[in-house]
Amino acid sequence: MPASRACTLLGAALMLLTIRPAAATNGFVPHGFGSASRAMAGVAYALPQDSFVSMSNPAGLLLVGDRADIGVEWLRPDRGGRIEGNRQLTLRSADGDFSGNRETDFFGGEAGVAHCIDRTWCWGLSVTGAGMNTGYDQNPYAGFGSDGPAGVDGLQAFVTPAMAWRVTPRLAIGAALNLVYQRLKIAGLDVIANGNGFGTYSESPEFVSDNGWDESRGISYRLGVLFEPVEGLTVGAGGQPRTHMSHLRRYRGLLPDQGSFDYPAIYGGGVAYRWEDRLVVAVDVQRLRFDAVSTLGNPFGRLVDGIKAGSDQGPGFGWRAMTVYKIGLAWQVDPRWQLRAGYSHGRQPVPPDQTLPNIIAPGVLDTHYTVGVAYRWSPALTLSGYAVHAPARTVHGEHSIAPNQLSQPLPPASMGGGEADVHMAMDSLGVSLTLHY
Repeated sequence: MPASRACTLLGAALMLLTIRPAAATNGFVPHGFGSASRAMAGVAYALPQDSFVSMSNPAGLLLVGDRADIGVEWLRPDRGGRIEGNRQLTLRSADGDFSGNRETDFFGGEAGVAHCIDRTWCWGLSVTGAGMNTGYDQNPYAGFGSDGPAGVDGLQAFVTPAMAWRVTPRLAIGAALNLVYQRLKIAGLDVIANGNGFGTYSESPEFVSDNGWDESRGISYRLGVLFEPVEGLTVGAGGQPRTHMSHLRRYRGLLPDQGSFDYPAIYGGGVAYRWEDRLVVAVDVQRLRFDAVSTLGNPFGRLVDGIKAGSDQGPGFGWRAMTVYKIGLAWQVDPRWQLRAGYSHGRQPVPPDQTLPNIIAPGVLDTHYTVGVAYRWSPALTLSGYAVHAPARTVHGEHSIAPNQLSQPLPPASMGGGEADVHMAMDSLGVSLTLHY
């Protein structure tokens, strides 16, 4: 690939970092990367299709050819919550229906490049992002003592250089670096700082909420393997450890371990089979280790037990690990047109007893229906598009708000009982352009 073209693509990719991804898919991890994968429910471990394969299995770079990919996506999430049956000893109630849809339309972008040095070595570079956003004009925690609007705005951006090596004609391995940039803004949780007049619930009350944007950075790696035991059948796997991020110091009074918010470990594998270059079926299984990240995995009940927010092993959002099952199909109608479809499902990460803190971050989607199309305009140009529908998912709270106790009448031990429900749905559309060299 000419150096000037690679530099032009990289410049466009870096510009895409300024476009803010909007909504969670599986937790806050996108269900796939790249137009082809997203149109097929996110399958990628055994089915390399574009330069974004290095986000799942970098060994796949050996099969995608010399190319440059750039895409944009529109997302419309619907998120919110409900509190019912809350009666505090102070005679206050937090009951109400709450919409987190202050903003409704979002745009994201990604870009990547892949190039083979020879038949043995290939390299790639991708720039992608993920995120979560809520905005509540009516604060769902006002009944507990918070003031003003509430919400969270988070972004993770990934710059991923990768290499792949063909060990034998049927076996390839790959490795990639994850260069991660994260920024976060949280509002409307000041009750944790002021304790609603009963003393602070935070180790650092001045660094709990409404402190504007904070940033962190981290680096990790990803490994992958791709094997073709027989003609037409591929088996692949890939994984990355938890990415240790620098601390978000402006929110060290809220997030556990003085502002820690790492990116979770992700690993998985899959198989794909091609029938006469006309029909492709791929199946993936992916594991997302949200539970091993303190901010995500630590249960909120630790606050009720008297462990202050921001402390070592302090309260978090109580997420569990998530396993996602994906199936994708592609049909080559003729040399120019390809149709794609997919379905994915997994147990969403928010347990029923952790719904109260997750009203502000309701990452409860667990199902995706996807379709897409690709058109080979010329030997050098392919246009692709996709649509994703994640149907509404509601998690009804069970023992989600601590009941009043006469032996410990002060909050947070006594919060008035009742239940909190959270819900989310999402639709998205995307288009991409591929240049083949």
